[in-house]
Amino acid sequence: SVYDNLLLVYDPITRNQLKVTMQLQSDLTNDNNDIWENALFFKQTSASAAQFFQKDSSGNPVAVPVYSTTVGSSSNLPVNTHLSENWWNNSDKQVAGIFLKSKPTDAHWGKYKGQITWNLTNSI
Repeated sequence: SVYDNLLLVYDPITRNQLKVTMQLQSDLTNDNNDIWENALFFKQTSASAAQFFQKDSSGNPVAVPVYSTTVGSSSNLPVNTHLSENWWNNSDKQVAGIFLKSKPTDAHWGKYKGQITWNLTNSI
């Protein structure tokens, strides 16, 4: 499941700032090279606004923030953080995370694929 696979494990060091971002490296395309633009977006929480995967003026992917924390104190034990822990509600409905947006008037047929890169920034 997504919950089990999006696990961040780190050794806590005091005042260490961790930030996880993701970027859509390639547009969603199908076998006919049709491009599905602005199809994926991310919501940090159920109440947050949608953040579409975008490119800057040079065509480079823009990083979308997923998780950040500042470590309060060091520990000898690693910390396990499920990045997708709050992406589902009690009814098992997805309320946050990565979504595919489709308009009824803009149907896309076929199998589309793209590449998302996850980045971890670790600064002390």
